[in-house]
Amino acid sequence: MNHALVAVKDKSPNVQRYATRVIGTGAREKNYSVMALAAAQSVFEVLQKQGAKYKRRRAKAEQKPSALAVDASVRALGLICEHQAQAMGPHAAQAWTMWLSNLPLKYDVEAGHEVHTQLLSLLAREHPAVVDASTLPMVLKVLTDIYKTKFSTPALDKDIAFAVAQIGPEKLEILCSDFKEGQKKKTQQMLKNAKTAGGA
Repeated sequence: MNHALVAVKDKSPNVQRYATRVIGTGAREKNYSVMALAAAQSVFEVLQKQGAKYKRRRAKAEQKPSALAVDASVRALGLICEHQAQAMGPHAAQAWTMWLSNLPLKYDVEAGHEVHTQLLSLLAREHPAVVDASTLPMVLKVLTDIYKTKFSTPALDKDIAFAVAQIGPEKLEILCSDFKEGQKKKTQQMLKNAKTAGGA
C-alpha cells in the first residue's frame, strides 16, 4: 500500500492510474484507517491540480491516459469517503465536496458505472453527504447527465428514474431550478419512465 501511495503521484499516468485503483479498492478494508487521511490527501491533490482541466473540455488522444488517471482518483476518493470518513475526521466534509464536484466520470466507462452506482446507493440510503440541501441538486445533476448514456447501465437507469420519482415533481422542480433546459427535460423523462415501469 505504501508503494501505491507514492505511485499516485508518479510521472507516468498509467502507473498513477493503477496505483490509484489499488488505493481506492483498499479503502473497503478495516485496517486501512491508519493510511486513510494520507491516501485521501494524495488523490485530493491530484484532483485539485488536474480535475477541473478534464471536466471542462474533452481530453485529446495524447491526454487520455492522464484523464483516466484523474477518473481513478475520483473513484478512489469516493471509496475513501464512504468507507473511511471517520478516519478523516474534520477533513471528510472537504473530501466529499471534492468528490461530488468531480462527478460524473467522463472517460473510464467501467469506473463510471461503479462510481455512479455508488452515488445512487448513497442517495438511496440518504447519506448526509449527498442529501444535504447544498449537495442534493449537484447529485441530481450528475445522475441526470449520465442517465441513458454509456456511463450508466440499463439497471442503473431504472434505479435513477425510480430515485428521482421518489423525490416527487414539486420538490424536484425546486431542486432543479438552475438546471439547463435539456437537463430539466431529462428529469421529466425520468419521471415518465419511472411511472411506466411502476405501472408495468
